[in-house]
Amino acid sequence: MGTIRAIQSTLFLTVLSLRRSLWSRQTVICAVLSTLVVGITFAWSLRHAITAAEFSSQWILPVFVAALLPIYCLCYASGTVASDRSDGTLVYLLTSSLYRPLIHSAKFLAALLATLIWTLGTFALMAYFARPNGWHVFDQFWLSITLATLAYVGLFHLFSVLFERATIVSLLYAIFLEILFSNMPGTAKRITVLFYTRCSLFDAGREFGVAPENPELFLPISGAAAEASLWIATVALFSLAGWLFERKEYV
Repeated sequence: MGTIRAIQSTLFLTVLSLRRSLWSRQTVICAVLSTLVVGITFAWSLRHAITAAEFSSQWILPVFVAALLPIYCLCYASGTVASDRSDGTLVYLLTSSLYRPLIHSAKFLAALLATLIWTLGTFALMAYFARPNGWHVFDQFWLSITLATLAYVGLFHLFSVLFERATIVSLLYAIFLEILFSNMPGTAKRITVLFYTRCSLFDAGREFGVAPENPELFLPISGAAAEASLWIATVALFSLAGWLFERKEYV
């Protein structure tokens, strides 16, 4: 296959996968969750002016980042390969003229784009209604949210390559392992995406008093180190998933 033809085919598969992802029940779930949190934010703003510290420590970190962000990511990333496998279309895709690394990249990119629509889009709507300081929080936190999205999508995409029931595996991981390990004292929490996301947010929100409740137990790292760790995790997870996808036999 020529280079131009390969690029065109990869872009076509990306767009097709993105459209399929957005036209699904996962989108309904994300829409319901987003409507709920944005509505609560709006109702909260009607009661009194929301400070940046309140918006960050009482809403963004415990609700949006710890609970909703992983759900948005697993809704799309856990089905990148597993959904085609369960539908019986993966075999036909693998027998096409498109190389496996390009198929893998297209699937990952489609899931990432779909997820970013909901993570950054919902965060932006929440910030808009969290007046008068919501946009300031968005300006400080958007990079951390983006990096967390990249890492989660990479992780759940890896699960999709490995497991036929990847959505269940991803949900169990997000509900139990992330929450369990991220709240443990010591350094065990450093195996979770949530730990590095929180460290990045703590550093970004330092000017309006965002900090861990017990720094001695949480043992945070610097924001720069946390962001670098999220970048490295994303690249490593994507590369590992690609390596496995190229060698795994799907039946």
